[in-house]
Amino acid sequence: MIQKAEFLLSSQAKVKASYKRGGRRKLADNRKLS
Repeated sequence: MIQKAEFLLSSQAKVKASYKRGGRRKLADNRKLS
């Protein structure tokens, strides 16, 4: 469970970083995965 929480946090950080750069494509990919 701890590993899953860490994965979610890291994925959220990646989404925020990509969103700052204007990476909307990565955001859409994450929606497909979830």
